[in-house]
Amino acid sequence: MEPFEQPDESVQFASEAVNEFHAAQREFFEDKDLAKPAVEKDEATGEDVFKMKITKPIPLLLRRKATEAITTARHSMDQSIYAAITCIEGKPPKQSVYFPLASSPNDLESIFKKGFIPEALFEVIRGLEPYPSGAGYPGGSTMARQMCSVANNKHTVGLSFRGKTTGSTVITGPFYMETGPGLMAFPGPMEWDSAKQEIIICRGHGLSIAMLGGISVSVEIVIEDPKLDAPLEAVMGLLEITGFASEICRRLRATCEAMK
Repeated sequence: MEPFEQPDESVQFASEAVNEFHAAQREFFEDKDLAKPAVEKDEATGEDVFKMKITKPIPLLLRRKATEAITTARHSMDQSIYAAITCIEGKPPKQSVYFPLASSPNDLESIFKKGFIPEALFEVIRGLEPYPSGAGYPGGSTMARQMCSVANNKHTVGLSFRGKTTGSTVITGPFYMETGPGLMAFPGPMEWDSAKQEIIICRGHGLSIAMLGGISVSVEIVIEDPKLDAPLEAVMGLLEITGFASEICRRLRATCEAMK
């Protein structure tokens, strides 16, 4: 087997999992009953609260495909460094090796000093910037690095909804809209409740769904994990880690071929 055949295959599998995730997500969002409008009374304030409620959970298939994409992409990085060392030294490494995901450029140099990565690979790995952005040094690959940390958690990827408003009425608030004789609603900004899976669009008195026909709500699926700075739109996060894995494999292979 050619040394890079394994990481190539893993990158391909990860990319296919992202495509399958995207297709399943599109199918899920085509469900006309996924979101329902509602007006409920806030007993504490007496206000009518106009909401959009998500009626169905995120399918298990999406969690499985997200987990498959992330973990397979992460594994391919270690496979790529193993393949590169095999090419350079002419035999597989005897000790356990891993791709050097670091916390900073200095941390990366510390990993190099451990001795399991040949010096011939130092420059190409430096160029990949496998560490987050930070004060005191340029560059960095923050999103990819954080997604790798998500993969290292070794549990099913956490997915949730995030709502946002679109449509002819763009609510940036605060302002008011007339809802009836002497009655006003004060919309914005939107309040997304991830626990209840609903978005509060506005509050007021004498509110009805028909009065707010100009507002539509869109929902996206996000990756939630303590390793992330903030919830990340799922497809964007999956493309980030699979793209990073693909680039690692490509550059390490090119370095090895240039040395032949």
